[in-house]
Amino acid sequence: MRFHETHQQEMERVGLGNLKSAQEAGFQLIAVTPLDGTVQENAQAAVNNLQQVKNNNGGLVPEGLLHIHAGNSNGIFTLQLANPTAALDTVNTARRAQGMPSYDSRPVHGATRDRSRCAGKRCSELHLAN
Repeated sequence: MRFHETHQQEMERVGLGNLKSAQEAGFQLIAVTPLDGTVQENAQAAVNNLQQVKNNNGGLVPEGLLHIHAGNSNGIFTLQLANPTAALDTVNTARRAQGMPSYDSRPVHGATRDRSRCAGKRCSELHLAN
C-alpha cells in the first residue's frame, strides 16, 4: 500500500472518530456534504447543504455548528449542538486551561447582556456577572 493511501485511510479514521466524539459531546448530525466530484461540484454541494440548513432554521444559519472533514470518501459532516450541557466538561477543561472560570449546569441567572465590556464593538456573548 502506498503512503498516500495509508495516510488517507488514517485521516478518514481520525475524522470518523471526531464525529463519534462530537456526537457523544451533544452534537447532532444535520447534513453531509459529499466530496466525490470536481472542486466546483464539491463547493456547490457545500453551498447547497448550508442553504438547506438555513431553510430548516427559518432562513438563518443556526448557532453551534461544527463541520468535520472525514476524508474525501466520507465527505464533510455538519453537526449542531443539540444539548449544550453535554459538552460542559470539555468546555470547562478548555476554560480552565486558559485560566478562566468554569461554567456549571445551573441556569445562568447571573448572566447579563451588558455590552459595556465589549468596548462598543458588536458582541453577542453572554457575559457572566461578577
